[in-house]
Amino acid sequence: PSGEVLVDCGSSQSFKITPLAGYYLKDLLIDGISVGPVSSYTFTNIQADHKLEAIFEKKIVLEIKIGSRTMTVNGTEAQIDVPPQIVEGRTLLPIRLVAEPLGAEVGWDGVERKVTVSLKDTKIELWIGKSIARVNGFNTLIDPINPKVVPMIISGRTMLPVRFIAENLGCKVDWDSNTRTVTITYPKG
Repeated sequence: PSGEVLVDCGSSQSFKITPLAGYYLKDLLIDGISVGPVSSYTFTNIQADHKLEAIFEKKIVLEIKIGSRTMTVNGTEAQIDVPPQIVEGRTLLPIRLVAEPLGAEVGWDGVERKVTVSLKDTKIELWIGKSIARVNGFNTLIDPINPKVVPMIISGRTMLPVRFIAENLGCKVDWDSNTRTVTITYPKG
C-alpha cells in the first residue's frame, strides 16, 4: 500500500512486497532498519505506529550476440571493440562488457597476468591461461567439464568465460543457440 494503513491496537497486519516487472526488491526497511530483501512482513501485536519502506531497483539485462560488435544494456545499444567468441565450446568476452554495467570493478595485474572482478561482497580472481580461479578466497575450476576453458588475451583484450563470471556475480545466464545470443540478468532472482 501507499500511505497509511489503520489497524486496531494489539492486532496484526501482513504485507506482501512484489516488485513490478523488470525490477527487484533490494531491501525492506522496518522503522528505518533493514531486514533484507524479504518479500513479506507481518507486524504482530501492534502497539504503536510503524513505517515499512520497500526499496526497488531496476534489473540489469545484457544481451550479447556471438561475433557482433554491438550489445544491449536494458535495451540500449552499445558498441564493442572485440566481439564475444566461442572458444572450447564456451563464450568468452571482454569482461568489462559484463562487469561495468553491473557496477563491478575490474582490475588487472600485468605481472601476475591476473584479472580481479569485484561486486559487493564477491571477489573473483582469474589468471590468463589457468583453469582455476579464486572466488572469495576459494579455488574453483572455471569449467569442471572442460579444463581447456581459460581466460585468454585476444586482439589485445582480456577475454573471460562469461557464464563463470556472471553466475559468480549473482546473475542468471541464458543461451539461445538459434540466435547465438547470451542474455545476462542481474540479479538472477
